[in-house]
Amino acid sequence: MSKPRREVTYVLRIWQEPSKVSPPGEWRGMLRSLDGRQERLFKSAEELWRLLTESEVATNPGTVKE
Repeated sequence: MSKPRREVTYVLRIWQEPSKVSPPGEWRGMLRSLDGRQERLFKSAEELWRLLTESEVATNPGTVKE
């Protein structure tokens, strides 16, 4: 018997921070659940992947914003 499929919808924002030290700047992002109860910041694609695949983020809808 298979487990029921879980579905979580997120808003993904990605932007580039200006930097005089390392132009043109560093990329940043934020992953936020549609209900606004989860919000996570990340600095790389690897961090984003960890946020999407870690069970705590995907299964804990009551997580407080950081």
